[in-house]
Amino acid sequence: MNNNNKSISTNLGHIFAYLQSTIDTLLGKGFEKIDEYSTTKVESTETKSLPKKVMFWVLGFIGNTGKAYYQKYSELRSKEKKSSEK
Repeated sequence: MNNNNKSISTNLGHIFAYLQSTIDTLLGKGFEKIDEYSTTKVESTETKSLPKKVMFWVLGFIGNTGKAYYQKYSELRSKEKKSSEK
């Protein structure tokens, strides 16, 4: 493989890495915001209708699941990085 092809493939790989990082960041922040929103709204929905309570429960579940995923994912990536540095 010549240098030009290596350069193109390297640049393409970097672009994919930046895209993945941006998507991860946006989704992680989004899940945190959903969780925060549902937590603050649940307190004010004590006397609200059942559908609203269910909706906020679902939002909280999705937000908490996403937050847990990204926390664990970050932990695993950190461990992987440390083990590859040895």
